[in-house]
Amino acid sequence: MQAALAWQLQAEVFNMCGEGRRAEVAARRGLDALAGHAAPEVHANLLADLGAAFWAQDRGVEARDALEEAVRRLEPLGETEALASNLSSLAVVLDHQDRHREAEGYHRRACALLERLGDTANLLVALRNLSVCLSDLGRVREALGLLERARTLEGNAEGLWSSPTGHALLAFAYADLGEYSAALASFAQARALGERPHVWLPAYYRACEAEVWLTLGEVERARPLLSAALDVPEMPDTFRLRALLSLARLEVSRGEDGTDLLETARALLDEGGGGRPLWRARYLLARAEASTPLEALRYAQGALDVARTHELGQYELTAELRVTRALLTLGRHADALTHAERAARLLEHVTAADMTRGEALLIVHDARRSNGRADAAATLEDARRWLRDTAERHVPEGARERFVRAHPVHRALTNGATNANG
Repeated sequence: MQAALAWQLQAEVFNMCGEGRRAEVAARRGLDALAGHAAPEVHANLLADLGAAFWAQDRGVEARDALEEAVRRLEPLGETEALASNLSSLAVVLDHQDRHREAEGYHRRACALLERLGDTANLLVALRNLSVCLSDLGRVREALGLLERARTLEGNAEGLWSSPTGHALLAFAYADLGEYSAALASFAQARALGERPHVWLPAYYRACEAEVWLTLGEVERARPLLSAALDVPEMPDTFRLRALLSLARLEVSRGEDGTDLLETARALLDEGGGGRPLWRARYLLARAEASTPLEALRYAQGALDVARTHELGQYELTAELRVTRALLTLGRHADALTHAERAARLLEHVTAADMTRGEALLIVHDARRSNGRADAAATLEDARRWLRDTAERHVPEGARERFVRAHPVHRALTNGATNANG
């Protein structure tokens, strides 16, 4: 038993130092030394260390298997900190494998257990992780509620809100939900704290802020922020990809050719810089915006396949709407309605990515109207109401005019047009 405990301590130390391979060896030797001993908690802890070692080596499936076994062994022992820790770790691994629905259950179990244990520090981390999971599923309003709860719980303590992470997560949620003034304020807070961990973070947050300005119709304000982010040599590939796609979308919205930027983004994806499928879906949707209707349909359907396979709710919704738009343009009205109705059902609890709610509702309206649906008029009024309310309540005063006049879809709604093409 003493040998197993010694190997467990070594595995923990190696994991803390980021030495995954050495941690794996120590954990395996600890498990071997434990043979014949009835020590379920030690066994579970060694499995947890083994899972962490696999995770450090990018061996996600093995990490999941080890953590699942650790949870199974810890569950009969009651509500322990070790069980809560392993539930959280398993949920994060599942999220990275894009098994978000399964991950949500483990996140919620971890949060509930940590709350019962009175472990506020780890509860804050678990709430943040659950919010990210829900955002991936497209349930951004729920994610925002968790972040606001975490901020209330933390109070004035040093933690999530004394670093840029918490403010950035809030900003992303606010932006997705159309609460643009709050998003800009949160990005400013994140940017003010951003140089602590990484010199490139302020430029990245400015690029994310640029996406908000682009939505508000402030194109010339957005362009230099995106270009500046691409000029930062230390910018990680994933975040460089985001800036490339946003700048390409900006150029397309101005009637310019974003092909070179999109090709650069594709090369970055092919090199592995894009990482998770989320970025593949986002790239395909950007291509759809820049393409002829037939090509747009192909790209949007590709994004829809990726989003469904990997449980990316926001991108599933946006892809359904882009497919709808392409089908309408091609005159395939019945097929367009099928996708529009799927989108309408998703809109009840999912927030679209890279598309305002006004544009989403207008596309659904167009499909319903082209098929003679009686509810088309009500959908159009919902879109107009969203635009009025958002401009009044969630857009900086100096940007309101451009928000309703410069964005092509919003301009169409303001001018009384009955379809997204104005």
